[in-house]
Amino acid sequence: MVNPMGMNPHDAVKAPEDRQTEWNEVLTDYNQHCHDVIQLDRESFRTDLPVRLLNAEDKRSFMKDPIKPPAEFADGAGLHRFTEVFFNANRTLALVEEGMWCGSLCGNWTWVVLERREGRWEMLQWVHTFGVS
Repeated sequence: MVNPMGMNPHDAVKAPEDRQTEWNEVLTDYNQHCHDVIQLDRESFRTDLPVRLLNAEDKRSFMKDPIKPPAEFADGAGLHRFTEVFFNANRTLALVEEGMWCGSLCGNWTWVVLERREGRWEMLQWVHTFGVS
């Protein structure tokens, strides 16, 4: 499986040996669903920070002129993209790719590995490959 930026989590993320079994479950979920396309429902999606969900037409409009985006996007800090979230069998370990495009050759992409501890998701430092331009 290869993602659009060439940052395959099989290569970009290294789990400790004692966590390899549950990490392999996450990679299996990734392998089975990495090409799935999901669409968030604007009415049900809530965050603490202001977020504007874009459809394909909005995305094309935003990216049309990276130097001067249309006025309706003037307050935006960039175009953020997330993959589907992939889990281990117990749903205590998660993987998601986060990317941000800020115009022309400006952007960054990375995998994020999270673990659920005491009801909260915490980031693990297992990622060793990321992209920046």
